[in-house]
Amino acid sequence: MLISLAAPAGGHDGAFDTRSTIRLCIQSPTRDCFKGRVTADHPSCVKRRRIVLYGVKPGYPRHVYRTRSAADGTWKIILPSKTPPGRWYAKVRFREIDTAAHHHLCRGGRSRTIDIANPGGGGGHDG
Repeated sequence: MLISLAAPAGGHDGAFDTRSTIRLCIQSPTRDCFKGRVTADHPSCVKRRRIVLYGVKPGYPRHVYRTRSAADGTWKIILPSKTPPGRWYAKVRFREIDTAAHHHLCRGGRSRTIDIANPGGGGGHDG
């Protein structure tokens, strides 16, 4: 979705939607990881976006890990151990991009939630 705003002559402003995917992956026999991809309605809204991984269960009500997306939007967080049971999702933080001629707002986004206690019900493993 593109929302056009009033802009000075020669420039433009815009706000762009952002999305993220999430999958559980196996890093090694003793360590899991989460990975995904940031996509957006504007290419500048994909690279180096802040990704925050949240675990939702007693003891994990807030962010647990964070990283930044690569130039192509991919991201990966390697856990120090196997994934604790619970519901997990990733959020992409908003970003403002200002140049002399442009002002872009890259909106934040959220992945779907995956249930690790029930891998068949949402995420599963991806090697």
